[in-house]
Amino acid sequence: MNLGIAGKVALVLAATTVASSQAAANEGKLVSAAKSGNVKELFSALANTGDANQLDGEGISALLWAISRSRTGLARLLLANGADAFLRVPEGAGDSVEMAPGDTVLHVAARNADTQTLRLLLAQDRMPDIDTRNSLGETPLVIAAKRGRLEVFRELVSGGANLNLKGGPEGAAPLWFVAARGHHEILTEIGDSGRHLEVDATAQDGTTPLMAAVREDYTQVAEVLIAMGADVNIRDLDGKLARDHAKSQRMRDLLTQKGVMNLWIRASVALTVMLVVFSVLVAPISAFFKRQEWLRRYAAPAISALIAIATVQYAWQYSSHLVDYYLSIQNVAVRAFSGFMLILGGPLLSALIFFRASSAAISPSRRSPRTG
Repeated sequence: MNLGIAGKVALVLAATTVASSQAAANEGKLVSAAKSGNVKELFSALANTGDANQLDGEGISALLWAISRSRTGLARLLLANGADAFLRVPEGAGDSVEMAPGDTVLHVAARNADTQTLRLLLAQDRMPDIDTRNSLGETPLVIAAKRGRLEVFRELVSGGANLNLKGGPEGAAPLWFVAARGHHEILTEIGDSGRHLEVDATAQDGTTPLMAAVREDYTQVAEVLIAMGADVNIRDLDGKLARDHAKSQRMRDLLTQKGVMNLWIRASVALTVMLVVFSVLVAPISAFFKRQEWLRRYAAPAISALIAIATVQYAWQYSSHLVDYYLSIQNVAVRAFSGFMLILGGPLLSALIFFRASSAAISPSRRSPRTG
């Protein structure tokens, strides 16, 4: 049969249309299988196209859909057939429940509390960075912290997720979200992990994790944060202390007691350390300058003071656990004695040592006149 040019063009267009329709059908089958968990249909779609990276109408890959529905087996199959783990949820797609714009496979697994699939993903050689952010600024760990997913949180931390990396519209670290949502189990997990943690890291509004817990009246969470070393005397951008955010009297009492004792004890410890260090250093430094009286009188104390002040910074930073020790004492007599020693006894004894040491070092030595 002889076809004219118009007939040939029509034939080519028809063939192209059939091929496009077949490709669209296969593409639909792949995504549909990923959503429904139909392994047979997924195998068929892969056999027909050989492409594991086909997208749905919104541009979401079959792999992302499989993970969002906790289809670990299908996710493994897609990855084995070359599915790209670096494809993200496009802007304008996702419903923020299963997915959100900019989500990676790790975000989606964390959002759906799918620890089994998360382990599969973290074991892959090629995977997005564990601390990458989506379009909302969220890391996978921030999502787990928001939703209180303990097992997911544990897997991500074990995989190397940064506990101190801020994210989300709030611009806060995971600990802030844990405190703000009252996720006590995750907070305990963080405290027991032994990882470096910035317990007073602030959000964009200047609030600390302690303030976030106080604002929602999570007393138990506030107590744990205080035990972890949270500073009750930090102010937010509005100049408010943690106790200014308290809604209950119990919370106010907790923060007031902690705040007063925190200042008294830490100031006393810092003063004690400064006086002791000064006392230890002033004599040998004075002896070093013994040939020049004015150096011995002025330079030695000045140098000693600089060293002592530097030491005080560390004493102030690491003495907050003494407050927790003091507040945990139940025996009245022991608590009274401990309070005296921490607040008054230490500075008084160190002051006595200091004045004796400085008098001996600065005053010129006097020899007894010879007789006879």
